[in-house]
Amino acid sequence: HAKGDWIYFLGADDVFFSPTVLEQVSKKLISDDTVYYGNVLFKHSNKTYDGKFNILKLATRNISHQSIFYPNAVFKKYKFNTAYKIFADYHLNIVLFNSEEFKFKYIPITIAIFDDLGTSGSRVKDENFEKDRNAIFEKHFPRLVYLYRILRSKIANQISHR
Repeated sequence: HAKGDWIYFLGADDVFFSPTVLEQVSKKLISDDTVYYGNVLFKHSNKTYDGKFNILKLATRNISHQSIFYPNAVFKKYKFNTAYKIFADYHLNIVLFNSEEFKFKYIPITIAIFDDLGTSGSRVKDENFEKDRNAIFEKHFPRLVYLYRILRSKIANQISHR
């Protein structure tokens, strides 16, 4: 139902980093075929997350939803997969990152303060996403990136079971 040119999501327990952040970001929003993203500051750990993403980085973790400005055109064509209660945004970012219609551009601005003790910041599992993860990666990433992700997961599982 959003009618604006840009769509942004801010969680109920998150806040903008500064009173001028929207003004700063608005000067960077140039192209309606580009998803712009910056950083967030984790409220409790006081860490900045997470800089510029490439395909390998996205294969291992998501761009913070509180740092992304989507052009409205994204939601004219794509929707969140609501079967993924926690990682619907991650799924959408994977689809968009590898589409030919949209580009991602990093802007070096801290956008929001993210409550890293909230649901998204916790270790709560999104069981549907976890079940579909490999198939999602296989469908949307080049074969070598998919294999990289699988290998990384296997190594992480081996380390955690020691």
